[in-house]
Amino acid sequence: NSRLNIAPTVQQRIAQDVAFGTRRPRRPTPGAAEDTADAADDFAAFYRLPQVKDGGGLTPLVYAAREGCLECARTLLDAAANVNQVTNYGWSALLTATQNRHYQLAAYLLSRGANPNLPNKGGWTPLYLATDNRNIESGDYPVRKPDMDDLDFIKLLIEKGASVNARICGVESSDQACKGDTTETRTNFTMQWLYEDGATPFLRAAQSGDLNLMKLLLAHGADPKIATAHNDTALAVASGIGWVEGITFEWSPEESVEAVKMCLDLGIDPNTVDDEGRTALHGAAHKGRTEVIQLLVDHGANLEAHDNGSRDTFAGAMKGMTWIPLDWARGLVRVGVQSAIAHPEAEKLLVKLMTERGLKIPPPPTSSICLTKGVNGCQ
Repeated sequence: NSRLNIAPTVQQRIAQDVAFGTRRPRRPTPGAAEDTADAADDFAAFYRLPQVKDGGGLTPLVYAAREGCLECARTLLDAAANVNQVTNYGWSALLTATQNRHYQLAAYLLSRGANPNLPNKGGWTPLYLATDNRNIESGDYPVRKPDMDDLDFIKLLIEKGASVNARICGVESSDQACKGDTTETRTNFTMQWLYEDGATPFLRAAQSGDLNLMKLLLAHGADPKIATAHNDTALAVASGIGWVEGITFEWSPEESVEAVKMCLDLGIDPNTVDDEGRTALHGAAHKGRTEVIQLLVDHGANLEAHDNGSRDTFAGAMKGMTWIPLDWARGLVRVGVQSAIAHPEAEKLLVKLMTERGLKIPPPPTSSICLTKGVNGCQ
């Protein structure tokens, strides 16, 4: 069980990073104490327990949806159960059935008047969860096989009026800020550097190179330029922002390239900078995809774009360091809880492209770098 292997490591990292003050908060809160769990470490989100006020309130119909009992749902609805009644956290029977991949039951609920746009308090909608289910990551626990074709179910949701541009914006959102919950299938690796607040189904599909779904959503009015609340675009995630080697699902490398081409053709700016200072080119370099790097540069991507630094540059020997895409390709940048991976072919291409443009090329590392003084034996 990978969860048993991950948890102790994560707990050790929490204690270690908090002790040395090498973590920064996911979303700094003005006036918050720096040594609190939330302010000290991104991992706090992984271990935060649900609030009591958000739990409970499950109805018989929600239980039926969770178990996939269509006959139970039919009996309850025939007895005047409210198809759109929600739990304390906002789980409708339709959302619950979708989360658990009981799509035949979900389709039946739609036929009985279930609202396809009813989100829970975290901002999750049936369409987003169905999109995520179709592009599931390699997570810490097994997932159920859907009982009908997932794309057919998504088409049904859209036919029933599901908003293709609904963002993950929960009840804590305001007109100025969108705040949502990370979906449960998001692993501890990915959620450390790609936050889903404000994400749309199109953006989620782009992350996995899900061309068929991207085309379907566009055909029904999806706006490809809607970014997350942290300003990550569909192009950025298609290129590699949020990518975790061996974890993130993609349909194929070729389809991911086509997804990048689609996003570029739709006019998404390759130089859009997210809250961390990262661009699509940083993602492509991290992922090591040379064809994507070339595409982005051909469309004007900035080879010298500096990010805001990484997890290793907020304290210690590397404090204040920022990184260009070449550094990412060289394997100098760790994000989330994953190790950096060098991609020699991507490095070679970036050096070539920078040389052709007369840009200064930082010297390659000649030895291992002690990234953070006091951590992992660094002195």
